[in-house]
Amino acid sequence: MHSNLFLVVHKRPIASPASVVLGSTSHHLEQPYRLFRGPQYFLRWSGPRYLLYNMLCRLYIVKLEIGCGRLKGENNEVLMSLLGPDFALINPKRVCGTLHLSQSAHLADKAHEGKYNFSKDRSTELLLYLTAQRQISRAIEVAGIKADSEAVAWVSFSQVPDKLSDLVEPDESVISHLDFDYSLLGLEKSLLDKLSFDEKQKIVMTMTAALPVQSR
Repeated sequence: MHSNLFLVVHKRPIASPASVVLGSTSHHLEQPYRLFRGPQYFLRWSGPRYLLYNMLCRLYIVKLEIGCGRLKGENNEVLMSLLGPDFALINPKRVCGTLHLSQSAHLADKAHEGKYNFSKDRSTELLLYLTAQRQISRAIEVAGIKADSEAVAWVSFSQVPDKLSDLVEPDESVISHLDFDYSLLGLEKSLLDKLSFDEKQKIVMTMTAALPVQSR
């Protein structure tokens, strides 16, 4: 266990997160997407169902590890060599809080177990959920780390690479809602300015959960 890297443990939900958040049943995944008409519509019914979703997210049986920090050196080649099917490196500025990262990780893992995954690797599947879109190349472009990245978030679906602690100095502050690009929500700035962080995060997480029923 890497004690110097913060750990988040959840258990797999008993129902589809998409159906829980969007108020449908796990047997009709197409229904919630019809109900989700856009971010503005979400604001009308977000409270109780979002709380229920968060509660179910704590009923998991498989451990995942997430963390973030600042790079100790300027050469990212060694860090990027750690990328693998079960280990993802993420641009922390594309994460809307640690709850968003944890949600995306669990949805990616659940998709692979349920055989409705879009990517052959869990690490790539994570990026698709994190960015709420199905195009792999676009997800990597938006949420992947770059050669000049100074900070990183990560998710491990199995064993955390031993070299990680030598390359990354833990720092939870690198995942901040102040750095997230909320223009991706497609809302007018005047409306965004009126929303709290919790309200904006709920919209982001609903879009993430709706990926399996997103129109092609």
